[in-house]
Amino acid sequence: MFDQLKFIKEQLAQRGKEISFQQTRHLAMETGVTRMEIGAYNQHWYLASLTAIPIGTTISSDTNVLVVSQGMNPESLHEFTGQLIIELPNEPLEPVFFEFIQILTK
Repeated sequence: MFDQLKFIKEQLAQRGKEISFQQTRHLAMETGVTRMEIGAYNQHWYLASLTAIPIGTTISSDTNVLVVSQGMNPESLHEFTGQLIIELPNEPLEPVFFEFIQILTK
């Protein structure tokens, strides 16, 4: 099984950074909402799972852009820093849930 936190620590260590705080963030986009913005400045946000995220959803930040497509590995990690924007392709009929790992470094 893929150890997400071990991978994140290794990636940050290669950049000379050490984790000072970490938490899992669960976000929900309610019915009728198609866009969410999060100020993730001086933070690293990792999308922990693609499960149940609609195809065509765009997640972008100052450092990365991800468009969810069919066939993507649901366990792969995607890193975002800076202004984080989540845009759904259509208004959801039920809430859409996102799971991120939020990291602050020393």
